[in-house]
Amino acid sequence: MINIVCIGGGTGMAVLLRGLKAAAKSSPVDLSRITAIITMFDDGGSSGKIVEEYGILPPGDIRNCLVALSDEDQLLSRLFSHRFEGNGSLGGHSVGNLLLTALTHMNNGDFRKAVYEAGKVLAVKGTILPSTLHSATLCARLTDGRVISGESDIRKRSCGTEIDSLFLAPKREGESTVKALDECLQAIKKAHMIVIGPGSLYSSLLPNLLVEGVSEAISQSTAIKVYVCNIMTEAGETDGFGVKAHLAELVRLGRVVPDWVLVNTEKLHEKALAAYEREGAVQVLPGESDLPQIPGCRIMGRSLVGEVEIEEIEGKKKVSFHDAGKLGGAILELAHSSTGYSRNITNGRRNDVASGAH
Repeated sequence: MINIVCIGGGTGMAVLLRGLKAAAKSSPVDLSRITAIITMFDDGGSSGKIVEEYGILPPGDIRNCLVALSDEDQLLSRLFSHRFEGNGSLGGHSVGNLLLTALTHMNNGDFRKAVYEAGKVLAVKGTILPSTLHSATLCARLTDGRVISGESDIRKRSCGTEIDSLFLAPKREGESTVKALDECLQAIKKAHMIVIGPGSLYSSLLPNLLVEGVSEAISQSTAIKVYVCNIMTEAGETDGFGVKAHLAELVRLGRVVPDWVLVNTEKLHEKALAAYEREGAVQVLPGESDLPQIPGCRIMGRSLVGEVEIEEIEGKKKVSFHDAGKLGGAILELAHSSTGYSRNITNGRRNDVASGAH
């Protein structure tokens, strides 16, 4: 059996976990050996309100991942995902976020224990971990010298102004660093495969790698490392980015070099593309100019696209996103073909055994 560590946040991580869960039904993968390390710097929507009002870590991304690895036919799982409508005091909040808040308070502010107990309630197979238990604000220093604080504001920054660097600013007085949860570092150390993404590059993926100890642990690991590139660019975040630009930022700011970059090769239909273009997003497809120039890093191309219904504050909407089943299958394809890749080293070099477009 292999240990798989998934690193990210947002909708993308939930889709990946749901895909691994589905793929495991026809594969000898033990879901209890999957660990998800989730970003803890969301400051928008329901999570942002809870952080501001109750002073706990943002529960939204954790909630999505708990549900993804639970039995989604169970009433409790569906209840966890239910979101209140309207403009009242509960408007925009999900039941899961409120329950995680309650569990944190019941455990004297121990958010890690709250996540563990929520996992028991939902009969989650696998481990969901916050990347850190330290409260911090995600900050971006732009190329024009400005510093923007907060994930939401970074997303809304003026298009065309590039990010020079990212950093985490601790919220607690007297703290100078944001340290990783020790369980996260131990999981990375024991991993046979580490999957980063899919998800928003600057606000979901890179923040995890900024937590003290995480990127170092990944770099030192002999696990096969996979970066799942987004299907679409994101307005305000990755305008004009191709596969190479996404990868370059992962290496530059995250200080992690993947062995494989998993990319979608299926073009969206014209109606979907037109809708995205109105939002300032274009599809990311691999081309000759996107081939990595990093030694040992290769591209694996697969049809990964599907239509997914996501839930936002404004309500539910259908978007073209990674198909959970296709993504999970592609990850396990790499995992199975690379069983000896991550641990067996011959003459100081890894054995490249996975197939794909490179």
